[in-house]
Amino acid sequence: MKTFTAVLVLFLFLFIEIGQPAELSAASPVKRKLERVVRIPDEDEEEMYFKFPPFVHADKDGFIYAFDPNSHNFIYKISPGGKLVMQIGKQGIGPGDVWWPKELKVCGEDIILKEDYSFSIFTRGGKFKNKFRLFKPKDGFDVHDNKIYLAEAGGDTSISVYDFKGNRLGAFGKRLTVPPSLHKKASFVEGTLNSCRVFCGQKELYVYFEFLGELHTYNYDGRFLGQRVVPGADPKAIKFNRDRFYKSGFPHESIIVQAPIQDIAIRNEKLYIMANTPDVLSAIMEISLTSFQIQVEYSFPGASRTSKNDLWFSNFDVQARGNRDYFYVVVKDRRDDEVYIHVYKYK
Repeated sequence: MKTFTAVLVLFLFLFIEIGQPAELSAASPVKRKLERVVRIPDEDEEEMYFKFPPFVHADKDGFIYAFDPNSHNFIYKISPGGKLVMQIGKQGIGPGDVWWPKELKVCGEDIILKEDYSFSIFTRGGKFKNKFRLFKPKDGFDVHDNKIYLAEAGGDTSISVYDFKGNRLGAFGKRLTVPPSLHKKASFVEGTLNSCRVFCGQKELYVYFEFLGELHTYNYDGRFLGQRVVPGADPKAIKFNRDRFYKSGFPHESIIVQAPIQDIAIRNEKLYIMANTPDVLSAIMEISLTSFQIQVEYSFPGASRTSKNDLWFSNFDVQARGNRDYFYVVVKDRRDDEVYIHVYKYK
């Protein structure tokens, strides 16, 4: 089992490992094969380059927004056909500048960019509108009804609500805690435990806790509606993490956790995850948010466990165009050691 990520904070180590193949739900999902329609950058593109796997997000018109969190202080806006449209922002910490970008969402005609300790808002045409700063750690976010729903570290609540000017409108949700007697650095361990992604549906908000494989659901009044383990998440990885958070602690203060899935997205009231399965190294699974059953399993070409795999799949986004879903997938090609965004549709 290979180490996926290693971070040294306060002399403590955090290791994230990819889990074992996921167990599929009891009902057999429809199986669809994906075909690549665009590679970004292509052979003729010299202005775009990804040194590390980029964050990727697609809007309703098929335009793609991408940045490398480790080496880009700007946003690539890319056409549906894979051509560079523009670079948005430049390196710096002032108005219109970008510094350590983390995550991006498109809301109407606005781009909302989360940076290290701030938010910047641009139009989809690249014009700067506003920046506001938040001087505390923060995690995933999403946007609904012109409000930012942000997972924040510290305090008793887990989700804070802001307007686009940075005014805090409220907070809800309860942060997860660990037994203080079990961990010498309980606050740091709780920061890892509360690592989460936020997704806004039409009527409900979803918070995915990355190392528990749990999806917590709220309405927009802040009322907790329930929680479920995501189908397709690796149960062995979840048990490994829960045991160390709540029972045994972490040996030698080294925080070693496993990722139950590779990535997650919620679009158009459907849940999508990328995970290992018994048959393939990476697949995207479409899950009903009503029945919580896996309905469709999308497989990548050449990802079978019995074939040679030249591509390593990292993270993804999904967007409906017409009556078909398109998947925007970050891959590393072992043949040339380069990082690309592949756009797939199902056959």
